[in-house]
Amino acid sequence: MTASAEGVLGPVGAVSVAGIAPWREGRVSFHDIPLAHVLAEFERYGPSRFLIRDPAVAALRLTGTFNPRYLDNFARVLPQILPVRLHENAGMTEIISSQ
Repeated sequence: MTASAEGVLGPVGAVSVAGIAPWREGRVSFHDIPLAHVLAEFERYGPSRFLIRDPAVAALRLTGTFNPRYLDNFARVLPQILPVRLHENAGMTEIISSQ
């Protein structure tokens, strides 16, 4: 279901089986979603300890399926799929542009 900026609800849409299967296995799937939204979803499962200060990095779009309980795997592959690098500092991992 979607909603307009005025709060008007749109029609209920069908959910594909491909969208349900990862969730049933403890994973979350993203399709062309801004990185900031991906991290916000991870935060629903517990502290992710990821930080983004650059709005351009936050806006990078990501597609993939990840287990939010094993974010070390996410951190390992993120620089392989987006033009970013990770900087560890004081228990936080800052995601910064690699360009």
